[in-house]
Amino acid sequence: MQTLGKRLRELREKHRISLRHLAARVRITAPYLSDIELDRRHPSVRVLTDLARALHTPVDDLREHDPKSLLTDIQQRIQDDANYGVALRRLLNLCSTAEDLMRMVER
Repeated sequence: MQTLGKRLRELREKHRISLRHLAARVRITAPYLSDIELDRRHPSVRVLTDLARALHTPVDDLREHDPKSLLTDIQQRIQDDANYGVALRRLLNLCSTAEDLMRMVER
C-alpha cells in the first residue's frame, strides 16, 4: 500500500506544483511538508483537508493512506462501543497477516 507521503508527492508532481508552492498554499512550512512526504510526520486534520483541496482530491483519498487517521477512527469506535474493541481483538486473533484479513473481508 502506498504511504500518505508518497501519495501526496505523486499528486503534487501530477499537478506540477513545487513543494514550496504547495506548502505556501496550505499555510505550512516547506520543511514540514517535506517531512510529511517523507512519512516522518503526520498532518493534522486541517492540514490534510487543506492539502486535499489544494491537490484537487477528496480528503478520503488521502485519509486512506494515513495510518494515523485509521487509528483515530478505531479509537473513536472503541470509545463509542466497547464491543467494537472485543470484536476487533477476535478478528486480529483470527488473522495473522494482512492477506488473511483481506480474504476474510472479501468473503
